[in-house]
Amino acid sequence: MQLKPYFQSGILDDSLCVYKKYHSCHTMLLHLVEDWKPSRDQGELVAMVAMDLFMAFESLPHSLLISKLQAYSVDEQSCLLLQDYLQGRLQRVKGSNAVSSWEFNRRGASQGSVLGPLLFNAFLNDLSYFITRV
Repeated sequence: MQLKPYFQSGILDDSLCVYKKYHSCHTMLLHLVEDWKPSRDQGELVAMVAMDLFMAFESLPHSLLISKLQAYSVDEQSCLLLQDYLQGRLQRVKGSNAVSSWEFNRRGASQGSVLGPLLFNAFLNDLSYFITRV
């Protein structure tokens, strides 16, 4: 299964702007302001909750990510391949002249990976189910 075309076929919510071509935090802010204008014009209050998810994906359990992919009907072979890709990877940190020892990556996706942004979007996508617009 080709994951990128699969998730770009309308599965990912339009309001999800991170890691999408021609989208950025500015895209989302402009979209929000346009949504708020009618309410503000009528004198209504507008509220927003913002979250910084900068390090969120590095702490994501692999089993939860695979479960979400299964919920999006990603086939079993693809899920097994992704599980194998995510688990059992070694990583270390290098800074200045010091290098840490190799450790198994037990959570998240490898930094700089091609799949990381897509998996992050797939994981966050169902948050849009809980956003209500009055």
